[in-house]
Amino acid sequence: MLLKKRGSIEGEIAEILSGYGRVNRLVKTERGFADIIFERKDKKVIIEVKDYKNKEISLVCHNKPKKDRFLIGKNTIFILEKEELNKIPDLIDGSVV
Repeated sequence: MLLKKRGSIEGEIAEILSGYGRVNRLVKTERGFADIIFERKDKKVIIEVKDYKNKEISLVCHNKPKKDRFLIGKNTIFILEKEELNKIPDLIDGSVV
């Protein structure tokens, strides 16, 4: 798939996620703007969309994560590919550990 304009990957991900819950895009937070605020069953999560194929991504942490699920403070961070978005309802509902 060819993405014609900047931001369309965020729109595509938001559209997929809207099938699992409520989606708000480009929301101002205390620390800046979130790509997506996703709400499901009275829980809210911030989702940042990064197109690593078009831009290199660096994540700086105090300790290097050993896998695609790790903690920063009390927050659990999951790194998912687009094909894994169907896991989000289970992650939010607590079905996946």
